Amino acid sequence: RDQIRDMNKQSRLLTGDKDVADLDAIKVLITDAEAEYKAEPHDPGKAMRLVDALERTDHPDYESRAIEILQQWYDQTKQFRYRQRIGVINMRQLARMERGKRQALAGDPGNAALRKEYEEMRREQVEFELKEYQLAADAYPTDVRLRYEVARRMYALGRYAESIPLLQQSRMDPKYRFDAGILLGRA
Repeated sequence: RDQIRDMNKQSRLLTGDKDVADLDAIKVLITDAEAEYKAEPHDPGKAMRLVDALERTDHPDYESRAIEILQQWYDQTKQFRYRQRIGVINMRQLARMERGKRQALAGDPGNAALRKEYEEMRREQVEFELKEYQLAADAYPTDVRLRYEVARRMYALGRYAESIPLLQQSRMDPKYRFDAGILLGRA
């Protein structure tokens, strides 16, 4: 420890590498990333570091700020990776909402209105994910993972005939051969 030149910077790096950190530690990371981004607002690396820090909070206000930054970069550069990241954040927010509804339903499994609300919310979530993955698959046509995710969402929505060709393509990749084969058989 005596050999470390800047102990504060080293502790910030260690905090940034943790999988789980409290909100106070993440706020320090956000503050540092904001300062770096304000110093060099035209550096995409600094912007993405700030977006990463904002995303780690899992708080809607911070995530909205991350979406604003990503939208600004997408408007400036027209690079789809920024738009794709916005979709990922939105899907994560929907997943949190779905988890909350699922827990509420588990607490009161006999409530028919709550069950219907959960099923409707789940369908909307899958439809939104399908649109996002279709956009990404159109932007990156050689990415098999995106095609597989599109096929999974189509299958979940009951669009079996549309999912079959995508599942057949996905089976060519060794990573998805087994899972795509099972869905293909079911479809």
